[in-house]
Amino acid sequence: MRTPLVSSTTRIISYHIINDEATSRLPVTIGVLADPELFPSRLIPLLQLSLKHETDVHVFFKNDTATSSEQEFLISYLQQVNRSHQVHVVPVNRVQRMWGMSNVWIVFPVMQYFHDIRPDQKWFVIMDDNTYLLMNAVRRLLMEVGRNTTHGEQPVYMGTPLVDV
Repeated sequence: MRTPLVSSTTRIISYHIINDEATSRLPVTIGVLADPELFPSRLIPLLQLSLKHETDVHVFFKNDTATSSEQEFLISYLQQVNRSHQVHVVPVNRVQRMWGMSNVWIVFPVMQYFHDIRPDQKWFVIMDDNTYLLMNAVRRLLMEVGRNTTHGEQPVYMGTPLVDV
């Protein structure tokens, strides 16, 4: 007797497969592109929910004098909740020659930062502060990409293209 397709599909994407021990141990460095004015309403809930169990999170935002109080707020919050060793605050200077390109200016400094501080890290996830991901599902996807040898040792990009509108 054959198993119905719906039943077998449900078992493939079950909670247990996404949350197995091997998946949970896959090291991922996370970069969050954040708006300092929205730390309380966007970043803090993201850290409390989707990134609650993550231990290598880097929060990137535009570095200027107007954001200093928000930066102090975030550092104070991370100390209060005992996550300052897991969540790193990284102000980024705007690349002058890219001023006219909406958010593209931040991606290149973020990639350079990750390359400098985690040169041997295989997987990075860069997301906006309003993006909620099931991180073990992301890890499972990355494990599958890692098993697929068609890309060789070339970088793999998954996501929407960076387009300046």
